[in-house]
Amino acid sequence: MSLRNFYKIGNEEIKEVLTEFLKMKGIKIHDKDVIFKALQIFENKNLDFMDCILCAYSEDHVIISFDEKAKTINKKL
Repeated sequence: MSLRNFYKIGNEEIKEVLTEFLKMKGIKIHDKDVIFKALQIFENKNLDFMDCILCAYSEDHVIISFDEKAKTINKKL
């Protein structure tokens, strides 16, 4: 079950809350820019967050996915 379904909130609100949380002092994130890009993708596309991370990484790396939706969105980014 996803945050969207369990809490009945939209992607925009999820993105805003997670962005503010991740900007807090003491929070360390590997590849912070990629995660923030993934949150932007998540806000605007109907993808799981993990697929958004893959799409964000695809700007600098070749990503192979079996998920047809992620492949389609990835080409449009």
